[in-house]
Amino acid sequence: MTTDELNSYQKLEIAKLVKEAMLSGISKEDFKKFIEKKINNQSTK
Repeated sequence: MTTDELNSYQKLEIAKLVKEAMLSGISKEDFKKFIEKKINNQSTK
């Protein structure tokens, strides 16, 4: 997998998370922490 592919995949994943967050109505601060946690989890794999 190339870096470009990885980046677009992550953007897609984040877009899905954004949609979920908007639907569940969490605050921006909580959402930022949530995203950071998700990204950290993915980079450790």
